[in-house]
Amino acid sequence: MQKVRRYLTALCILLAICLSPAIGFAQEITVGGFPVKVSGFEHSLVGNGQIHMNTCQAEHWVPGSKVSYRIYAPTDKPDFEQFKTAHKMVLSRLQTMTPEGTVVTASKPERTDDELFTTFEITREMTSPDGSKLITNSKTSYGKNFTAEVISSSEDEKAAKANGALFMLPLMLMNAREDASPE
Repeated sequence: MQKVRRYLTALCILLAICLSPAIGFAQEITVGGFPVKVSGFEHSLVGNGQIHMNTCQAEHWVPGSKVSYRIYAPTDKPDFEQFKTAHKMVLSRLQTMTPEGTVVTASKPERTDDELFTTFEITREMTSPDGSKLITNSKTSYGKNFTAEVISSSEDEKAAKANGALFMLPLMLMNAREDASPE
């Protein structure tokens, strides 16, 4: 199981790096107050210090679950078709990279628009031949000050979505502030 977890952690990091071009930004930015830290998660920087990786230590959030996030410059026109195409490519890569007998599926990509944000979301499930699962929930939220990408993974679907929300909420609150601007 430890070997599977290391493999899945590497896949999560790979996904975070692979999806970066899908967001359409080359410039990573920081906004006052980063990094977002949540009690019960151990924070580290990966991917040349561009990805904030958070590993769950708390029992109630499924220990070993991971949440990574990146912050990008804002965009005026989020491209949902580009998001869907990038995730199809990720799904295809996962299907070829995973051990034989592993089944990888994905939900239909969703788009939500409101006055402050446009958010794209997709959930993937990888089921190993031994029956163990890894659920990965990816959200990209476009706001006026920056774009936030949060990727959350867990053996439990509810934990994957809830853990991601623990990090996305403060990112969105910072993004909605009038005084939040890229530094």
